[in-house]
Amino acid sequence: MAAPSDYLMAGRAIIERLKTSVLELRQVLSLEEIAQLDENAIASPTAYVVYDGDEVLEADGRARQGASQLVRQRWMVVLAVANARQARSGDAKHAEAGPLLSLLIAALAGWLTPPFRRPLFRVSAPRVQYGQNVALYPLMFAGELNT
Repeated sequence: MAAPSDYLMAGRAIIERLKTSVLELRQVLSLEEIAQLDENAIASPTAYVVYDGDEVLEADGRARQGASQLVRQRWMVVLAVANARQARSGDAKHAEAGPLLSLLIAALAGWLTPPFRRPLFRVSAPRVQYGQNVALYPLMFAGELNT
């Protein structure tokens, strides 16, 4: 398989997949990093797609001579749920997020999209972050591609 013409093309594909598969989301947006989120401006629920880097899986001597390498890209999908009820009840923090997380996982885990050579799969994600009026639930997905 040839190297992709746009190394980050999977981000746009993931955004489109979520827009068409998880209709309960108010927005699906690209984000460079979680620190950019303004919890007062979130249209809840929103999913943010964040490129989280990659890992070179094959690094033998042929790669140093310009040969193709197998790379695992990581894409984080952060579900942002802003809800005034969250400040009053621990259970309410998860009441809206739980079903949405299940839908996000169903939409992406096992889904095959270019430039990946195999379907996306889940990998360990960062911890949930709780703000005063928003909770950020990260999911991490990985896909393998040749570069």
